[in-house]
Amino acid sequence: MKKALVYFGLAAPEAEGQPSAARNLAPVESRAAAPVRQPARAAQPAAPSNGFISSMRAPSRGGYSEPAFATIHQVRPTRYAEAEGIALTFREGSPMVIDLGTLQDHEVRRMIDFLSGLVKGLDGDINRVSGKVYMLTPAGMDLVQDAHTEEGFTGTDSSLLD
Repeated sequence: MKKALVYFGLAAPEAEGQPSAARNLAPVESRAAAPVRQPARAAQPAAPSNGFISSMRAPSRGGYSEPAFATIHQVRPTRYAEAEGIALTFREGSPMVIDLGTLQDHEVRRMIDFLSGLVKGLDGDINRVSGKVYMLTPAGMDLVQDAHTEEGFTGTDSSLLD
């Protein structure tokens, strides 16, 4: 029974010829660890554009590291064949804004179907920003909408014009 517990890591192995109570256990002096000095993180340039995906990097602010979502990729595909590049970028965990306005209607339907499957498979989310513009957000990132958007605010409020 003891061997099975040791095998699964539920018990510590005993030294040969010594029962566990008879082992010499000497106290160990504890001391604070010396602080580890880490080199400053070099600024990374924005990912190079591959023709149809452009990156928008948040400005660097000293004092803290950039969050994982500091880069939002803006995509304006011209044909459905560019879906693979979109998938590769989104799989890396980057949020994306995709403008499907340059695609034909049948390609828009195919692209939306593809994007829906992509975000479902990666546990992300897809939201319509306007007309044919969509925002893909990876798992762990939320898109916060203000109250005007949720109420159907169209951008022209007559009370603001008075």
